[in-house]
Amino acid sequence: MKKRLSSLVLALVMGLVLTVPALAAELSVQWLTVAGEPYAYNETFGWITLKGDDGSYRMVDRTTLKRVETYDYCSEPCGDYAVVGKSGNGGMKYGCIDKNKKVVIPLEYDAILRYMNSSSAPRTIFPDGLAIVGKADQNGVMKYGAVDKSGRVVIPLTFDFLYAFGNDRAPAGRNVDGGTKFGYVDKTGKVVGPLEYDTVQELADGGNGCFDGGVSAVGKSTDSGSNGNWGCVDKTGKIIIPIEYDNCPHFYDDRAVAVRNAGDGKFLYAVYDKTGRVIVPEGRYDWISDFSEGLAEVSKTGSDGSKQYGYIDLSGKEVIPLEYSSAGSFSNGRAVVSKENAEGNRSWSFIDKTGKAVLILNDNYSYVDPFGDDLLMVTKANAYGYIDKTGKAVVPVKYTGASMGFHQGIAKVQLDGKWGAFNAAGSLIVPLEYENIYSPAAASGVILVEKKAADGSIKKGCYSQDGKLVIPVEYDSIGESTYQAEGRAYLLFPEKRTVNGALKRGVFDSTGRVLLPVEYDKASCLDSTGRLGWVKQGNRYGIFERP
Repeated sequence: MKKRLSSLVLALVMGLVLTVPALAAELSVQWLTVAGEPYAYNETFGWITLKGDDGSYRMVDRTTLKRVETYDYCSEPCGDYAVVGKSGNGGMKYGCIDKNKKVVIPLEYDAILRYMNSSSAPRTIFPDGLAIVGKADQNGVMKYGAVDKSGRVVIPLTFDFLYAFGNDRAPAGRNVDGGTKFGYVDKTGKVVGPLEYDTVQELADGGNGCFDGGVSAVGKSTDSGSNGNWGCVDKTGKIIIPIEYDNCPHFYDDRAVAVRNAGDGKFLYAVYDKTGRVIVPEGRYDWISDFSEGLAEVSKTGSDGSKQYGYIDLSGKEVIPLEYSSAGSFSNGRAVVSKENAEGNRSWSFIDKTGKAVLILNDNYSYVDPFGDDLLMVTKANAYGYIDKTGKAVVPVKYTGASMGFHQGIAKVQLDGKWGAFNAAGSLIVPLEYENIYSPAAASGVILVEKKAADGSIKKGCYSQDGKLVIPVEYDSIGESTYQAEGRAYLLFPEKRTVNGALKRGVFDSTGRVLLPVEYDKASCLDSTGRLGWVKQGNRYGIFERP
């Protein structure tokens, strides 16, 4: 034993890689001898960035796990580029290198921003060809500008706020008394239209849609301080929808529905095109939905207080009469509508874009949910079930609860306070014995279930979509990786509390295979493919890799 400990100490001193087989598991852990929690991995260069408890960064080589001295920080790959950083007397300075490790933006900035065009897209440094960079001025206030792919400054660092370019425009802002005023700049840094808005669409939407289709929404605060006045501008800064509406107008099928709060619970709806032309004036309808497949639902309230629904086309013409008691959006050329008779009973049908009933549902349903992938939830006499889009009953209408819509391949139902799940064929794949069921995440595809244990605690487990219990219902929580290596199952991170109350985490895949046992303080994914991950045990960190 003494000889073994001596060898361990010697290995640590020499900075060697220590590989410890994971007990009763399929993977092994390589323990790091450089301090810091794994923070980012760049598979192009094989560099792992570590973050210390003090917030400082350092890097190690993936193969040797030895310190990389060239830089202290490297981001994940962003296309053909990566953000890198190096610590100095002035703190960390950031720049950018290409896939050949050539410096394209000098390491002199306090910030280089990275963006995602969507939740599934990789990050990018040069959206629309320009990178947003920042430096702190003499007062420590960050100022932002833009550089091109050669590192040349094309927009001076004078803005207090500058976001990603899209369609040759970027949201920009400057601090004034009372807050920040926003507007847009072009690729030369010229302000297009005034910087006078309190918010812009890209802030409200998380950075998406900068002049998508040539139009963006802008907002000004009301006297009460809320962002209650919205409108739209074009790429020249011209106002095309007056800044006086209570919603942030979005264009669907090149039409935007603007909504004004008229008070006393009443709202006025109008439809605009992208030139600012009013397609439907305020007051014509009591309600207008967003357009879908060239049609929008509209409604009017009759003298008896009942609402009648129909549809208008892109010209504002009423193409399907207002004769329905409810109406859903068109999808794949069909929409769900209903009519109510004098006795209060509803008849449901699917109509095409001419208003012709292509399928009449003969059962006297109280409600038919118009949204769902393959099955539609229906209700009758306070009972729930599901039908397919031919009207055939797939899940019997006998349950006391159900989820709205059929999503990610399952229909959730409740009976006697317990939840279960059916698939699209009507087979019960999760038995009715759980306190809660969560629809499969797009990443892993597993169905998370919760069950009350004998001590009153809630335990979690997972089913596959073919009805197999892949992770026993005995864990206190189950984390999920959003990444998947090509041809590999997704990673899951079950946690279980020990007798002293500490949570320990393991690494499983979505088939239930135990890759690493539940004995680590932390475990997570590290790269964008789900192949590389890390664990923490006590004060040390280690790396694991799936073959």
